[in-house]
Amino acid sequence: MTGRTLAAILIPIVLGCFSRNALAALTDNGDGLVYDSVLNITWTAQNGNLFQSMAGGNANLVNDIMAASGGVIHDNPADTESNGGYTLSTSDFDAAKGTMDWWGAEAWITYLDSIRYDGYSDWRLPVTGNPVAGYNQTGSEMGELYYTALGLTAGSGIGGGNPYYGLFDNLSIYWSASEYSADYTQAWYFNALTGDQNSSLKDTQMAALAVLPGNAIVAPAPGAAWLFLSGLGLLSALAGRLRPSA
Repeated sequence: MTGRTLAAILIPIVLGCFSRNALAALTDNGDGLVYDSVLNITWTAQNGNLFQSMAGGNANLVNDIMAASGGVIHDNPADTESNGGYTLSTSDFDAAKGTMDWWGAEAWITYLDSIRYDGYSDWRLPVTGNPVAGYNQTGSEMGELYYTALGLTAGSGIGGGNPYYGLFDNLSIYWSASEYSADYTQAWYFNALTGDQNSSLKDTQMAALAVLPGNAIVAPAPGAAWLFLSGLGLLSALAGRLRPSA
């Protein structure tokens, strides 16, 4: 076997260890990140309740979240409950259930930015671009994900037979960043268990998904990068040794 032939066999194997698993419009970027090429955003979808998981490893998480926002969340001044400046408290969060009210969800996003979660500082909640209540609404980012990318139907939810099931587990009911313009004491949400989109008072407890603009890929850990480069170096050395003499 020549060095060139050996390299042709081994290099794709090494590269394959670092490749991403793509499924149609959704791509598994690793570390719980899923890229949506239709919306050109990256979801934290492989952990449908990231807040709950983070709280399990940090007993002081809620206080850290409130501190990252300076204890206040600014929303629309027309909100008669907050008058545009809501003071956070621990009651805005239920770490055991992984839920937050709308202000808590916005504060959690600010916290993700402050710690540069997965190396990024431009996290946000999904938006509801076409604020219409009911099923089959694809004008919102979560509606587009549910009905288009995941191919789900109203009332169905995601099950084990769906090819994306492994990418989207532990789904729940999620806040949108979009406030309800007819009544700013409310904000939009999306029920990822049924496909229903609606609005609710901001003090309601729900889960939250964080998204990033564009295709966010977590940089490999130093050890993984070293292993990758070492593998390529080994292949190059083997190819040189097995090169036939002139």
